[in-house]
Amino acid sequence: MDITAQDQELANQALKTNSAPLSASIVSGLMGIADVLCVFLTGLVIFLIYDGRASERAQLYLAALTITSLMIVTAFYVAGLYDFSRVTSFHKQLTRILATCAIVFLTLAAFAFALKISAQFSRVWGFSWFLISTLLICLVRGFGSVLLRKWARLGLVGRHIVIVGASEQAGRLIEQSRQVNEPWNRIIAVFDDRLERKELFDRDYPVRGNVDDLLDFARVHRVDDIVIALPWSAETRILQIVDRLCECRGNRKIPPSPCPGEDKPATRTTGPRSAESASPHSREGR
Repeated sequence: MDITAQDQELANQALKTNSAPLSASIVSGLMGIADVLCVFLTGLVIFLIYDGRASERAQLYLAALTITSLMIVTAFYVAGLYDFSRVTSFHKQLTRILATCAIVFLTLAAFAFALKISAQFSRVWGFSWFLISTLLICLVRGFGSVLLRKWARLGLVGRHIVIVGASEQAGRLIEQSRQVNEPWNRIIAVFDDRLERKELFDRDYPVRGNVDDLLDFARVHRVDDIVIALPWSAETRILQIVDRLCECRGNRKIPPSPCPGEDKPATRTTGPRSAESASPHSREGR
């Protein structure tokens, strides 16, 4: 497998810097702030332009703006619109954005009608607010996804992934990371619990040591995801590695693509030693 010079440069840059300027969680948080500002400021500006002189109703409008902004962020979170994989891919989030915004505004309109306060609000303001704020959110999200991809290629934002296991599964994961268009996912190192397998891993990502070396590595470098790429039949080894990695802050994952005929290991799913069954590309930004 050939690794491009750009891939090697990004991996080396990730090793030299203790953390990227923007992690996935920070990006998701900034996107949430942008959503709140889009909804709140759009409604406020339309109110000031259309009905700003009705100062006696200003508090009512401000309350509606605040409640709606919070509901939008909550609904977006429930819909998974702050998952890093969706934030960085506009086509994955467009339909959900439109549907979620429509549900929130229709819900608020129904509550206002039920509480008999709908007459206190301008219908022109309400429809304009819904349409313009939804359009603005889509524009901000679209621009943000393009900008994030550009920053990811420059190494300014992304997730640092470490693979445990110099195995065939690890090779497939590296191949997959090269094929998918997700520059924010960067494999920065490979480790193996059996150093005698070091020479058997014929890849351009060198095996940097065993699990003890990984623990030392994680104390110095930021590690977002630790992928245990071992055959599911090696259940004892997987459980031992999960136990050893309980000191690391990264998400521990087991790839979902076993060898034919293998059953998933009975890894524990609670407590600090838990391991997820997921690929390194399935849980960004949570």
